Amino acid sequence: AQKAKGTPTPIARPEIKTTPLPGEDPVSQALRQVQANPNDPKAHFVLGNAYALQGDKVKALEEYEWAIGLDPDYAEACMKAGDVLTTQGDFARAAEMYQRAAELEPDSVEAHLKAGQALWGDGRMRPATEYFRRVIELDPNLPLPHAALGNFLVSTGRLEEGREELEAALRLNPGLPEAHFGMGSYWKAVG
Repeated sequence: AQKAKGTPTPIARPEIKTTPLPGEDPVSQALRQVQANPNDPKAHFVLGNAYALQGDKVKALEEYEWAIGLDPDYAEACMKAGDVLTTQGDFARAAEMYQRAAELEPDSVEAHLKAGQALWGDGRMRPATEYFRRVIELDPNLPLPHAALGNFLVSTGRLEEGREELEAALRLNPGLPEAHFGMGSYWKAVG
């Protein structure tokens, strides 16, 4: 049987289940799970989530990266690592994580959208637009990718294509600030 992309690699030995102790916090529970199953990427992923809930982004990222190290095809762990990196302002590394998730799950709107946003945040607009185009293919009813693509097109002198994307964004969400900003740039450019 072939493994579906984005699912953790099965471990060779049976998973050991631990029973939560009364009053035990989520980190302690997840830590016990990792200690019982140190080679289980899902256990590290759950521990990362527990650390994230506590607000410990450094430890959360370490666990997500550990899970990815155990299973490089673990798209959900790539997404969570990207989320943590984004909150830390490390858009370059976040983009790598989201791009990996998008590669693993080519029909994931969320992975492509976040890859585009992280690339944009890192100042790499041209590659970001390719991810926004993919999001539009997957779900043409999301306004933000239209606005981002429209802003890029206007900024590179492709005014009419940009206007069309910005107008599509405004039809979907008339109050979207990014689309209004883009239309302002468009009108300034055309005089």
